[in-house]
Amino acid sequence: MLGRFLANQFFDFVKNLPSAAEQNYQAANTGFTRKVVCYNQGKILNYWYDVNETHKNLKNEYHRLTLLQKTLDRRDLVELENLKKELLEGMRNRFKAINRQNFNFMHEVYKCQSFGQKKPRFCIKTTYNKNGDDFVITLDRDSNFVAEKRYKTSQSKAFSQIKNTGRYYICNNIPQSIKKEQYFNSRIDTAGVRRFYTPPWQFKNLQFRHSRKVDYQWRRYWIKRNNSERVPQEDLPRDYYYKSTLIIPIALETMSLSDDFLKDFGNHKDKISLGFLCMDHENIDFFNEKDHVDIGYFFADLISLYMYAFLKCTVYSSAYNSACKLLKSINSGQ
Repeated sequence: MLGRFLANQFFDFVKNLPSAAEQNYQAANTGFTRKVVCYNQGKILNYWYDVNETHKNLKNEYHRLTLLQKTLDRRDLVELENLKKELLEGMRNRFKAINRQNFNFMHEVYKCQSFGQKKPRFCIKTTYNKNGDDFVITLDRDSNFVAEKRYKTSQSKAFSQIKNTGRYYICNNIPQSIKKEQYFNSRIDTAGVRRFYTPPWQFKNLQFRHSRKVDYQWRRYWIKRNNSERVPQEDLPRDYYYKSTLIIPIALETMSLSDDFLKDFGNHKDKISLGFLCMDHENIDFFNEKDHVDIGYFFADLISLYMYAFLKCTVYSSAYNSACKLLKSINSGQ
């Protein structure tokens, strides 16, 4: 009885202390945020400059070739081909290098939650439309990059919901959500999960969270296509078999953008979708919706600046598209 009384007195005392720990925490967050912003400030300026310069050189070379009073052949297009390659591959490689550092920053955020060497996994995805269907593809991943086949947004609960709502998607217990028929994913045998998978007890989940133990039963329901058959996929890195996921849209808000800026995008609504920042983890209940959604949007907004710069000089550039058509016509005619 006395022990309980003293414990209560102690906790009341601690609660009323000046919030030195909270102040230290806020100071650390401020310093971390400043570090991230400073890093990206320099990278964004350099990236925009380099992509614009390369695009300008490609545009000038294309115009030079079109003014030549001769029939062009492949020898005339060497420089144009090199500039296109520099714009596509060079800027994409720089984008990936920048992503690596931002992914490292994100790992710092989640470091205190990453027990037993179980880190979250980050990647950037985007969509493209073909024959009326939207397909999801992976642009970059923080580590353990596994070649993934494209899939339709309609084959994923997360991307279907984001497409319909424009908001982020979070699921902290994918196995349980599948059991309740609230989640689907083309890479998971959802019918098998509902029929045969037994979710671990709370104590087992604690073991998974705080140790290196792996839920091998869960791995059995991740599938791959072998010709026309769907077969179990159990030989991939451990973080591939996730149970928690948080997906943040990478988008531009249109309300504060001018009509001249928006003309490249054709018909648009209140947001222009560029891609998605995807985060997942092999344990349940990993993401804190209150804090981690804001963290996700913070990094997604930074990433959007690089993605727009790249798209402005490729997909939305008439000079780039004309150069590609010229290269294709000459190469296909040889």
